[in-house]
Amino acid sequence: MEVTLSVLKADIGSVGGHTAPSRRVLAQVEAVVREAVGRLLLDAYTFHIGDDIVLLMSHTRGPRHPEVHALAWRAFQKGTAVAKEEGLYGAGQDLLKDAFTGNLHGLGPQVAEMTFKERPAEAFLVLAADKTEPGAFNLPLYLAFADPMYASGLLLSPDLRPGFRFRIMDLAQTERDSHITLDAPERLYDNPSCYPAIFWVRRLMLWARTKVRTLMTKPSWVTAWMRLGKR
Repeated sequence: MEVTLSVLKADIGSVGGHTAPSRRVLAQVEAVVREAVGRLLLDAYTFHIGDDIVLLMSHTRGPRHPEVHALAWRAFQKGTAVAKEEGLYGAGQDLLKDAFTGNLHGLGPQVAEMTFKERPAEAFLVLAADKTEPGAFNLPLYLAFADPMYASGLLLSPDLRPGFRFRIMDLAQTERDSHITLDAPERLYDNPSCYPAIFWVRRLMLWARTKVRTLMTKPSWVTAWMRLGKR
């Protein structure tokens, strides 16, 4: 059976600034979602990361399904009403549009979905974060898929032993897509996912080289960047 996991996240109000939603707000959102379990959803779990409320829902309707997204929209609206009643900070701030258009993609709430064929004893992991960038996940993903000290299946399972392919994106490059693809374990020592600063080091190196003339009065700066790049 094909199962879809839908994860939807929104900040609809928090206590004392950008800290965490109140218990009443979280309970209200959870109550709306739980009503759909057994009818629209297979199961659901509601939690928060920082001041963002996260809805984790499993179903068989496929990604971007209007009814599933409408359920999340209603849950966030109900939670926003409670947040306004309690006078919470930034009540409903991620609900940028009142008119529901069929799905939440492109609005304030964030959406991540995937469909897969469920296997016996299927397990999955949802990584959620607030007030950070995707690079925060680099190290745990690297350890899970490339380090046998954390994932013994890399040694024990014939299916996992060939390793995995990492596609690493440079998010600081905004003019165009910039990424490299590295295979592990063949190119394990070239894989920068365990040290995301490598892109910044390269960027600073290029900057230093282009600014050599203006930095000649401060040679210690150039020397520092060159040493950092060599390491």
